[in-house]
Amino acid sequence: MGKLRIHHIAITSQNLKGMQKFYESLPGFPKAEKKFKKNGELRSLWFQIRETLLMIEKGKTKKAPYSFIFELKKWEESEIKKLKRKIFKRTEFTVYLYDPDG
Repeated sequence: MGKLRIHHIAITSQNLKGMQKFYESLPGFPKAEKKFKKNGELRSLWFQIRETLLMIEKGKTKKAPYSFIFELKKWEESEIKKLKRKIFKRTEFTVYLYDPDG
């Protein structure tokens, strides 16, 4: 069998600006590539994370997986505080927080 990989994950949100601000504030997270409709309205944000593309599409309802887990080598405590997000759980290796859509 050939090697499979995830090409992209697409979720929807009504709050693209908030989602962009949140994800770009994560340490090591890439800047969003913005995609626009023909009328100039923001349609989606694309974040290239290694081999996988995270696409956040503008939608009337939010549709997303329960969680995304990203690998980071090490977060400094000062970087975590800069996120200004409520941390709802921590382990030795993981910091759990909500994005703007909860």
